[in-house]
Amino acid sequence: MPARLRTFTPPSLTFSGRALAAFTCLLVLTGWRFGPPVTFFEDAAGIAKAIEALRAAGGLERALSISITETQVRIEAQDPGRIQHVNQWVRERNRIGSFNWDGTSGPDPVELNLIDKDLDANLFNFADVDFTAAQKVIREAITRAALEDPAHVTSIDIRRQLYLLPTPSSGDVWWNVRVTSGRESALVQADAKGNIVRVDLAGTNRAKAFNLLASLEMLPEAAQAFRSSVGGGPVLIKASVSPRGLSFETNIEEKSPLFISLKQRQTFHWSLNGLDRTMGSIDTSEHFGADPPFAIGETDWSLAEGLVRKARETLGMPNAKLAEIELSKPKERAGPPQLEWEITLEENREQGAARFDAKGEPLGHTLPKSRQKAFDGRDPAAWPAALQLISGSFGGEDAIAEVIIHDKHMSISALDPQNPKQLGEFLLDEDGIKRFGTVSPFTEANPRFSVADLKALDAAQMRKLQEATAQRLGLPTSKITTITIGRASMDPSPQGRVTVEIRAEEAAFGRGGRVNWDIDGREIKAYLP
Repeated sequence: MPARLRTFTPPSLTFSGRALAAFTCLLVLTGWRFGPPVTFFEDAAGIAKAIEALRAAGGLERALSISITETQVRIEAQDPGRIQHVNQWVRERNRIGSFNWDGTSGPDPVELNLIDKDLDANLFNFADVDFTAAQKVIREAITRAALEDPAHVTSIDIRRQLYLLPTPSSGDVWWNVRVTSGRESALVQADAKGNIVRVDLAGTNRAKAFNLLASLEMLPEAAQAFRSSVGGGPVLIKASVSPRGLSFETNIEEKSPLFISLKQRQTFHWSLNGLDRTMGSIDTSEHFGADPPFAIGETDWSLAEGLVRKARETLGMPNAKLAEIELSKPKERAGPPQLEWEITLEENREQGAARFDAKGEPLGHTLPKSRQKAFDGRDPAAWPAALQLISGSFGGEDAIAEVIIHDKHMSISALDPQNPKQLGEFLLDEDGIKRFGTVSPFTEANPRFSVADLKALDAAQMRKLQEATAQRLGLPTSKITTITIGRASMDPSPQGRVTVEIRAEEAAFGRGGRVNWDIDGREIKAYLP
């Protein structure tokens, strides 16, 4: 370690005559200043000069950290003579009366306690940091913090970022600038060249009161931030609006050392701090499939406020609280994938949701549980609406293999609109049609039929067939268990039409029977109890 250096700090002195003139020359030659104190943050070139002076005093090339306050620049730097050691050097602003000067002290040994044990990875070259940008960084940090009262910088810390996962490691060199007004505070971070890259406004009043669900007019700004940083391509899997901000889940592979080394996808979060990378989401698409991706520009983000109003009207919840907004292309929908807005409202501890397409047109809704009418697929009155949904999703020629009506849902085996060459299995209930399960191998071979083949099966015909079945089996209509519609019956229609097989049981696995009907109402065969 080089000999320790400490500049002379003189006592308070009184001068007269020629001695005062000589002392004044000494002040000028040694860099002393006369007048009010000037902090390192106020001195246009003070920080750069202080660092240069410390580098020259110790022959320093690489630093572990640089910490700056109003009156002190403190460097922890590699000892050029013993590179496994780190020493501390300090440049400090001193004052006696109206006289001000900068003093240097060091080197003092530093006891290392690094999380990333690789010292060399923690160090950075002085030449890589633009210290002349200090005043620009300070001005922009105060502007970006935008505190309510007059603000000032209290400290600057320059060092490499630290990543903890999957193992401790060091990242880029950042300026960490702390801004305060006494009532609020913020952390503003810049890259080595002094360009602002991130802000943390958690200590500000506006961040504490921030609620994006109450400030939906900011969504276009958030969307633009994502487009500018990540791009406008189809990389989004889901976007979720919560009180704290807007989260973006993407299909972009996560490669950053910041994140766990599972197979992950990049995620981002926008708030008053701007757009940040967050902990990646685990990619489960290999096992469970993934929703199709969409681009940030596939919808108008300014629609949100109007859609919330529509949702309140649709759900009959005018005073409900907005709980969440989600955008995705749900893979479980029956039809071709399309971007959906899902607006969730909450009232009296119950939630309801309304769905809209990318242009804001309604797609469906789910009422709160207490207002939902119990779905019974066997109810003849429910059949016309169900048939309309089936027609909307599977209206193609010979698209349907089988429809089985149960008490709480209907099972539909039909050509998959997302893959028209193969059958898919779908479930219809009070929430509409969604994918569910896989098609039975026995159903794969069923002769197909079209929605048009069901024209004769309206609500009146459905009721008539159920009543006739109950009479034929000697059981009440309430004992009907399933209704199977298709062309694969063991007792086919002589005319090749669709048949309707209705089963009834006195009790589960108890006495029962079934009747198979031609869709025109003629009995084909009955299996009595």
